Order: sequence, then C-alpha cells, then structure tokens
Amino acid sequence: LDYRNMSTSAEKKQRVECHVRAVQSRDASILYDVINAAYRGTGGWTTEAGMVAGKRIEPDQLGKYIHEIEEASKSNSSPSQVIFIAEVPTVKKAGDDDSNSNNKEVEMEIVGCIQTIRRG
Repeated sequence: LDYRNMSTSAEKKQRVECHVRAVQSRDASILYDVINAAYRGTGGWTTEAGMVAGKRIEPDQLGKYIHEIEEASKSNSSPSQVIFIAEVPTVKKAGDDDSNSNNKEVEMEIVGCIQTIRRG
C-alpha cells in the first residue's frame, strides 16, 4: 500500500475489512512511516507539510509512547494513553517465483492509527 498515493475516487472504493487493536512494540517502524506520511506527505487529507517542516514524530518519541503503554499494561494499571492501530488484510502470494496462484498468504497491514490521551 502506497500511503502517498491513496485515492478516494468512487470507482476505487470497495468494502474493506478493518481490524483495530492496541499498539505493540513490533509496530513501531511501520507506524512511524504511516504517521509521517499522513501528516507530512503530499496529497493526504491531513497534511501539514505546507505549514510545518520536519517529521511529525521521531522514532524515539514513538518508542517512548509505546513503551509507556506496554509497561502500564504489564503492571495492570490503566495507561494515561493508548494508541490504536487500524489494519486491513492483504493477500500475498507465498514465494514470488511460485506459479501456483492458490498458494496465498494473508497478512495484516497497518493503514492508520489514533492516539487517545486521558487528561486530569
């Protein structure tokens, strides 16, 4: 999925199954790309590229957020923030050289996120 060239045209719209879950450490690098593409890319509905320079979030900042969430979860305390991930299934052929088109594998691909923060 190319986050920089997402289309919203009616002819390309289709029903997509979407799964939502809490963020995990393994999501950090992909989530970093998704967030920065959404806010600093061109052509997105929420781009800030013309107003703000630089990245929307840095890897160490995102890692800190995820670490805090995971630590709160391990200690059975309620985290002050949660990051939810939106994923869609994508079908990939198992082995690019495999001529058997029935040999497919479904993977979940992160396409968005939302951060909720409890204040006060």
